[in-house]
Amino acid sequence: MRARDRQRLLAIGALTFAASSLRAAPPSEPPDDLGSLAPLGAGEAVGAAAKLAATDVNLRALDGSRDELRQRLASQEGARRDEGRRARRLAREILVAELEGRALASSPEDLVHNATMRSGLRRVAARTLSAHGTRAAEVETTRKALVALDLDEARLQGERAVAEAELRLEQETARRRRETFTRIFDEDRIPASSEGGGHARVRVAEAGSDDERTDESFAARRGSLPPPIQRKCRIKSQRSDDYGGAYLAISSAKGSNVRAVASGSVAFADELAPYGKLVVVDHGKSYFTVYGGLSRIAIGAGSPVREGAIVGQVEPDVPLVFQLRSGSQTLPPLKWLMQRRRVKDDVGTP
Repeated sequence: MRARDRQRLLAIGALTFAASSLRAAPPSEPPDDLGSLAPLGAGEAVGAAAKLAATDVNLRALDGSRDELRQRLASQEGARRDEGRRARRLAREILVAELEGRALASSPEDLVHNATMRSGLRRVAARTLSAHGTRAAEVETTRKALVALDLDEARLQGERAVAEAELRLEQETARRRRETFTRIFDEDRIPASSEGGGHARVRVAEAGSDDERTDESFAARRGSLPPPIQRKCRIKSQRSDDYGGAYLAISSAKGSNVRAVASGSVAFADELAPYGKLVVVDHGKSYFTVYGGLSRIAIGAGSPVREGAIVGQVEPDVPLVFQLRSGSQTLPPLKWLMQRRRVKDDVGTP
């Protein structure tokens, strides 16, 4: 084979190899947007358990994104190395072509031909170097994205630690509220009195009631207590272990004030699962009324309360959970209420 033909074949092979390499390895896609791992907003009214769950979801998503970026980085670094090898190979081919072209050229036509071939090799080499630069930029971008993920993980781990602390605090608070609620109905806590349970009578007097009913009078009012919602409403008699026994679900289409069915004092006014916002009124001699599911509590614990006084409010069609208790024992509430009647109610700020 003539030297000139061998030179031409060498140049054609180099051009073909470089062009096929460029077609086979298209540039990688840019990193995905990681904005979905934004922190929980400070104004979001969610509990600690929900925050903890949301943080765990974000951490799992972050781990998935990190694995994807690491795989992408490995692919990009491999492509960059390949482009570097191609560029070095082309540089050697160009050098060989120049040396052989000068040595073997026997006519002006050979010189022109060799110059054209070397020019083509240089163009391919320039594209290869450009692709190598693109790969390097992609590698740097992916590495920065991995660093950003590390910062996101540190932030999320901090948020998780805060959420865990808040959850422990919520659980401890709920436990104390539950203990307080349970102690309310403990008959052993009520001190003996020579006046036959006058502690409730004193509290009724402090409320300014014109009708200072005694403890015995509450038991005597079975079947005559006013309903806690004094407007047209729907009443369902139900029983649930979650609420400790029998209760009434009372709802009004327009919402309403919730009123104490008898005088006494507020033994509990706070949130407690499963009642939600809850008020318990102590009527003496271990008789209590329970008002749960409130949208707002209108009275504080320890406050004296008269019959008909507003203890809270309920939203439209959200049922009030109403109970009567004798100690820890629930009573059938319908048997204690008077015949329902429609009375105008002044919903609003008491």
